[in-house]
Amino acid sequence: MSRLSTTPEYREESDGIENVISDLNAPKESKVVIIDGDSLPYICGYQPKYDEFGKETVLHTLENGGYDIVEGYLEEKILEIYNNIEKYFTIKKAYICVKGKNNPRHKWLESYKSHRTETTAVVKHLQQMLITKYNAFVAPIGEADDSIYSISKTINNEGIICGIDKDLKNIPSIHYSFTKKNFTYVDYKTSRLNFWTQVLVGDSVDFKGLSPSIGIKYAQKNLSIDFTEEQYKE
Repeated sequence: MSRLSTTPEYREESDGIENVISDLNAPKESKVVIIDGDSLPYICGYQPKYDEFGKETVLHTLENGGYDIVEGYLEEKILEIYNNIEKYFTIKKAYICVKGKNNPRHKWLESYKSHRTETTAVVKHLQQMLITKYNAFVAPIGEADDSIYSISKTINNEGIICGIDKDLKNIPSIHYSFTKKNFTYVDYKTSRLNFWTQVLVGDSVDFKGLSPSIGIKYAQKNLSIDFTEEQYKE
C-alpha cells in the first residue's frame, strides 16, 4: 500500500512530508535519490562580497585553506540531504548528477547563460570534488537537469529528486529542496502546467529577455492544469 498523500495542505512550519506520505507509521519505502549536483557547488562555495562587519570578504583559495572549508560545507550538505530523506524513506541508490562538456543549448541559442558571471575557481573545485570523491554522474549531453530527467524516467518517476532549480518541477516526482529542507509532490498534471508555463513565460535565469512581454499572470490566466498537450501547444 503506497504512502503517497494527495492532500493539498501544507504547513509552513513543517517539512512538508504530510503532502507526500499519508501514513507515517507505515513501513518505509525504498527510493532512488537523484541529486542536482550542479547547484550544490554554488551553494556551498558562495561568499558575499562583504562580511558582517562591512569589510570586503577574503575569498576562499587553495593557498589560504579556503578549499578545506568549502569541502566541509559540501560534505555536510550531502550528509544532511541523506539524513533528512532517511527520516521517512530507505535510500536504495543515490545519483549525484553534474553537467558535462557537451551542452547543445549554447549552439541552439547564443544568449544561453551569456549574462552570467564566470564560474569561480572554488566552485569549479567543488564540481570536480563531486566527480572524484562522490562518483557523480557526468551528463553525456547537457546539464544535470537532463540526466535527472532521464534517470527519473527510467524508474517511472518514482524516486526522490533533490535540488532547488524550478526546472526540476517539470518532472512528476517527490521533490526535496535542500535549501528549504522540505518535501513536495508534483503530479503529472502539475508537472505539465509547470513546463508549459515556463515555455510561455521564458526563463530570465538562463535566457535574458527571451519573452519580456509575457509574464506569470498572463500564463495563469490563459493556461489550465486540465489542458491536454494539444491545448498547451495551441
